[in-house]
Amino acid sequence: MYLYQDLHMDKQTSLAKSGNDLLSRKWLLALLLWILTNPLPLLAQSDSLNQQINTGKDPVGTASPSVEGGRKSKALSIRYNVITQYTIQSTPHLPELSASSAEVRRLNEFELKLRVPLILKPRNKLILGFTYKLEEYNFKDPESLDSDIDTNLEDKNLHVLAMDLNLLTSLNDRNYFLGRVRASLNGDYATNDFPITHYTKFMLTAAYGWKFNPQHALAVGLSFNYTLGRPSIYPIVIWNKTINQKWGFESILPARFMLRYGLSPRSILLLGYEIDGNSYHLTVNQPPLSGFPALELRRSDLLTKITLEQELYDFLWFSIDTGYRYNINFDLAKDNSFNNEPIVSNEVSGSLFFNISLFIVPPKKLATKYLKDADIN
Repeated sequence: MYLYQDLHMDKQTSLAKSGNDLLSRKWLLALLLWILTNPLPLLAQSDSLNQQINTGKDPVGTASPSVEGGRKSKALSIRYNVITQYTIQSTPHLPELSASSAEVRRLNEFELKLRVPLILKPRNKLILGFTYKLEEYNFKDPESLDSDIDTNLEDKNLHVLAMDLNLLTSLNDRNYFLGRVRASLNGDYATNDFPITHYTKFMLTAAYGWKFNPQHALAVGLSFNYTLGRPSIYPIVIWNKTINQKWGFESILPARFMLRYGLSPRSILLLGYEIDGNSYHLTVNQPPLSGFPALELRRSDLLTKITLEQELYDFLWFSIDTGYRYNINFDLAKDNSFNNEPIVSNEVSGSLFFNISLFIVPPKKLATKYLKDADIN
């Protein structure tokens, strides 16, 4: 059974996919219930860092990339995204394969993120993060698909299970260091033989920053990640600035830029773009693709969007956003290497997307208390 099922569509799924997704959902439900029934210890521990990020005020003698009036930090978030109908035109670069086309009726994405503070000191912050993401492709007329890749995506969902460590070290009252390391398992997972080395991806980011004042912070560094679909190393600029009481922007260039407008203390409007991508290991049992045991589906999209973040009650917020997705890369590579030569090239049409999420931020009463404690220390 699909996680999100169109009640007017009679759609069959394989037993392997159903059993695998059912097990994943049981674990996710158990984790979610535990967090929702035990939120306060998590929020109390993370509050000092989150208030620093939301106010831009650093403890005396320290610096951070946070700015006054910035967006709320999220201890827990649950997100559902739907990408509307689009087409895929496939051009193979193997003589055994033929060109094909398919229409995706809908792409459903479900994501759960959790952040747990490990160290919260005035000069050193270490945050542990967990992410689970499920991508479900729903093709129009799945019985008529003539591409092994499209059939594979229809039969088996894509999963991302990730863990990351985020470090913020304040060097003095003006400079700071940011570091992030992430390990994830990306792929279809629907196989009895689980080659963990093929599914595993590593990402690393490091940056050195300057805090000019509570409204302005800038950092430069390098990042190794899969934002462009393939493994890439490129320079980054983390630039956050509050222009006045209403306007500001937050960015991680070149991957993201969001213009921020404060509608009220409880409501924020954002407009901008984001480059979103990843790489997934696929297990295809049909020849000739079965002869490539390390197949990688490389995806990268440019998302132009408008977002509204709204407080519901104290520590509970929600956000909605919509926009247009332009595909940059959706190609099949023979392995997870820096080689950019695809064995199947896909041309994907643009499409609208809609997103809704709920997230937990530190309660205001706890936030005030922990900000005072941080200033004293």
